[in-house]
Amino acid sequence: MRVTAKHVLANSLTNLKQLLDDLDVCLTNKKRSHSDTEYEDFLRGNEFYLSDGGYSRVVRYIETGELFLTQNSLQKAKDQWDTPEAMNLREEIIIVIPGAIKIVYGY
Repeated sequence: MRVTAKHVLANSLTNLKQLLDDLDVCLTNKKRSHSDTEYEDFLRGNEFYLSDGGYSRVVRYIETGELFLTQNSLQKAKDQWDTPEAMNLREEIIIVIPGAIKIVYGY
């Protein structure tokens, strides 16, 4: 099978969704279904609500691409934020964001 740029970009969006879901589980130990709109809003710079009742949220600082938890996030999520698993997931999310943005917004 020939891998095309379009295929790589489409995988970026799929990977982003899976990575955000994995980060959610890593931080909250809970899983819920997120809508496509939630992922797209995150790409726009809006908060990504985690599965702890929406108290904890991941935000992307658009200028640097850095991810952070909002200040009012639950302590459990904050405690997990700097674990090796969460750090690896965050690094992977940062890598796939440009491709996901291109596929969703065309730029």
